[in-house]
Amino acid sequence: MASAVVPVLIAAGVCLAVFLYALRARWFSRLEKGFLATMILAIAGFAFLGALVSGVWQYQAGKDIVHREIVDGLGSAGQIVQANLTEMVNIEIEQISRYGRYLPAKLAPAKRQELAADLRYMDELNQEILQIEAFDRQGGLLSASNVTTAPERVDHTAVGLALDGKRYVSDAYLSAASHRYVLVIGVPILDANGGGAGALVIPYDL
Repeated sequence: MASAVVPVLIAAGVCLAVFLYALRARWFSRLEKGFLATMILAIAGFAFLGALVSGVWQYQAGKDIVHREIVDGLGSAGQIVQANLTEMVNIEIEQISRYGRYLPAKLAPAKRQELAADLRYMDELNQEILQIEAFDRQGGLLSASNVTTAPERVDHTAVGLALDGKRYVSDAYLSAASHRYVLVIGVPILDANGGGAGALVIPYDL
């Protein structure tokens, strides 16, 4: 606020200095009714300068208030977007985890084609899923499906944590394969006894 008011104060000071110099030099005494002219000029000048400084001050104050409201509004909107994104990701994790409960029987070599068909079906069903990968308990890739984009790189962190029985969500990044912002979700595939049978890893389109 001060940066906008200071030039106005300087200009007002200069005008006041010129007026006082004119009084000291008796410029107005040379005029007919010079005293009246001096009083009118003083009253009008001070009123104008006061209104100018006050107007600039109020304008800048109002501008600062509007700016703060816009910033606060953007902050609230960002929090809403973040909350919606978190909820969406949590829902996706739950759906993938439920899907993973039906996969242990299909991880056997004899079921590999059936596993591939199931992954492809899930990939086609959800447009946000850019790729879905199934890994065995040693971290070997059993099958992968990517029907909409080029293959995504394997996120070994997601695979490792999922094999340890932990859910994983990466930070968002710009995918070199799809040229979209994605995050990687990793969930464990659990057998009937709750032990680790493998991992599901999904690059998710934001």
